[in-house]
Amino acid sequence: LMKRTISLQEMLQESLQVILDVSWLPIESRGSIFIMNAKSNELELVAHQGLAKPLLELCAKVPLGHCLCGQAAETKGIVFADHIDDNHVTAFDGMTPHGHYCVPIILNNQVLGVLNLYVTAGHAQKFREESSLYMFTGILANMIENKLLESKLIESEEKFSSLAYLAKDAIIMMDHKGDISFWSRAAELMFGYSQQEAIGKDLHQLIAPDRYLELFNIGFKKFQETGQGKIIGDIREIVGLRRNGREFPLELSVSGIRLNDQWQAVSVIRDITQRKRHEEREKFA
Repeated sequence: LMKRTISLQEMLQESLQVILDVSWLPIESRGSIFIMNAKSNELELVAHQGLAKPLLELCAKVPLGHCLCGQAAETKGIVFADHIDDNHVTAFDGMTPHGHYCVPIILNNQVLGVLNLYVTAGHAQKFREESSLYMFTGILANMIENKLLESKLIESEEKFSSLAYLAKDAIIMMDHKGDISFWSRAAELMFGYSQQEAIGKDLHQLIAPDRYLELFNIGFKKFQETGQGKIIGDIREIVGLRRNGREFPLELSVSGIRLNDQWQAVSVIRDITQRKRHEEREKFA
């Protein structure tokens, strides 16, 4: 159910459906899940089933401490009601009698949201039911945290890709097999290969003169095993090869990163052709 890539809202909607379908839990087939917005200090309705239409607007955002769900978030404890009373401040004409289990979704003492479930009016609060609900919200808390971390990671990756793609120096990432996994705009201009052409190709064979391939392969084998190498963490001047077959001087800086227990490399490359020409002119000035 959760293996495919889905949004946080979709994930919580499916999770709510699973909880409402638990046969031995005496709840009605309606409920909702709120996510805490730390900036506004409000609960935001992100998943729901069977709610009356007025509630979709009235409960779209619930301030901390407001009504039963807000109280659950504020106190970090279950709020139970066996009927609509004065604490149930969100109401509308024609609301049918009911009760609630409002259960905070907590991880590391931080409220991430609230699970709101309906029970029939007059329902008796039971410890066994509360224990089960805490179990469900514990699972939800971990799911929400993982999804939020995943979103932050994707956002960071997108920012990195945007910045790297626009950088003046070529930025190239090489996976544990030596194949290109990221190829910036500057790399396209410098070497003459488009991103589509470069991704998945062996980096050394693509941009290094043949006479250096054996040395590069020896060094890369050591890097694969240890993450170390003569050029790792250093800045070197070497020779590169453009698509048109022309060689040119470049400045290379390589860093090793360990992902999924495998060493991968990030290279920052600068074309120093103009600098070398200037140095040559200075010799005879």
